Parts: sequence; C-alpha cells; structure tokens
Amino acid sequence: MFPLLWGLALSDESVVGGAVLAGTLTLLHPAPPGGVEVTLVSSDTNLVTPPASVLIPAGGTGVTFTFATAPVT
Repeated sequence: MFPLLWGLALSDESVVGGAVLAGTLTLLHPAPPGGVEVTLVSSDTNLVTPPASVLIPAGGTGVTFTFATAPVT
C-alpha cells in the first residue's frame, strides 16, 4: 500500500507578514519502512518559503514543520 496524504493543517488561519507559521502533514496510514518524503512548494516564494521537503519517519503518521512568511513593506 502506498502512503496517502490525509491532510495539511496550518497553525493560524491568517498571519501578519514576517511571521513564522507551523504546518502539520498527516498520512492516512503509518509511513512504510524508510519513511515518506513529501515535497513542499509555494506558488509565490516572495510571500512564503516552505522547506523543500519534510520526512515522515517510518511508522509515523505525521510531521510538523515551520516556514517563514515575507515581511510586509
């Protein structure tokens, strides 16, 4: 069975530019041996810069990561 991404949750519904947010990725079932690497992308890296990827370790069902937002000028 291959891993299915169940959800993505953010720590806040809205944010002031320049803040750091937390995100949590959740799998439907535990990650297989070797874990699951999930690639993260932003449609506008001038606003949000997520990590290039996050690893959900073997047997895990989720991972929490942080990412920065651009300051408002």
